[in-house]
Amino acid sequence: MENIFIIAVFLVFNLLIYVFFPTISNIVNIFDNPDNIRKIHKYKTATLGGLLIYLNLILVAIVKLLNPEISFFVTNLINSSRNFITFFMMSTSIFLIGIFDDKYGIRATKKLFICSLIFLIYLQINPDFQINTLRLTFFNDPIYLYDFSIIFSIICFLLFINALNMFDGINLQSGIYTLILFIFLYINQISDTFSLVMIISLIIFLILNFKERCFLGDSGSYILAFIISVIFIHYYNLQYHLDDSTFTLYADSIFILMMIPGLDMLRLCVFRLYNGKSPFEGDKQHLHHLLLEKYGFYKTTLIIQSLIIIPILCMNIMANIYIIIIGSFAYFLLIFFIYRKIL
Repeated sequence: MENIFIIAVFLVFNLLIYVFFPTISNIVNIFDNPDNIRKIHKYKTATLGGLLIYLNLILVAIVKLLNPEISFFVTNLINSSRNFITFFMMSTSIFLIGIFDDKYGIRATKKLFICSLIFLIYLQINPDFQINTLRLTFFNDPIYLYDFSIIFSIICFLLFINALNMFDGINLQSGIYTLILFIFLYINQISDTFSLVMIISLIIFLILNFKERCFLGDSGSYILAFIISVIFIHYYNLQYHLDDSTFTLYADSIFILMMIPGLDMLRLCVFRLYNGKSPFEGDKQHLHHLLLEKYGFYKTTLIIQSLIIIPILCMNIMANIYIIIIGSFAYFLLIFFIYRKIL
């Protein structure tokens, strides 16, 4: 009954955000203006998807403060006051970097350095979030990372944040993708109440995004990537110590969930370096740009989200290694066909 009340509170809260969004966007005054080069939208659009997510995170913190016994997460790692405060403060830091970048612009190398420093501090305060071993479905023994653990953990955070940021290029794309991830977290009881909160906020964002009233922005992709990474890592590390763990999460399972944004980022970085450009330099070679030119918005969205959701649905009926091989092959085959103008 308590959870129903909490969800009702967040539902009303997000509906109020939706109703008053024009006022909020005018007060914050962070807009993305079209340039007819890479930014092909018609009108200036509020870049406040991150603020919408962050406001929900603030409400989570307030509810948690008023009633510390409320459990938003499966494990006690984030439910404990000390670790939740750390989680909230680091989420705030990541959000502020993104919102400042949306407003004024920050050089990619500087953002990379600041984010690396934040993750280093976070992992020093909460060493339980370090990835110490790699457990794979197709390899019997765990791979121990030892002294490389903290560096590997920081790299994982950075890779997913940048992958999601680069993946966010057309309306609905990142919103639907992160919605799929939170639905996955909820269904597999990795994060129940908190996932429902994020699902509600993402649905509101998707409505605004579909109406071209709001973009996710760097603040949105950064904070969502950080939150998702934290949930996956803490469950991955603690799942064998949970009495009620119903789902075993392997490193290759996480790779499948993040495969398409990751592969697209890898291809773009290699492509840019090969052409003598910075891997952080923007272009129109993203998968969504290539598909959008030929198939239009709706077919592009359907193709990309199918590449994401089909491998996830196959996780219960096929070995992960085959999903990774087939999924990667399907992605690069699609790219090959597009460049060769076969499709």
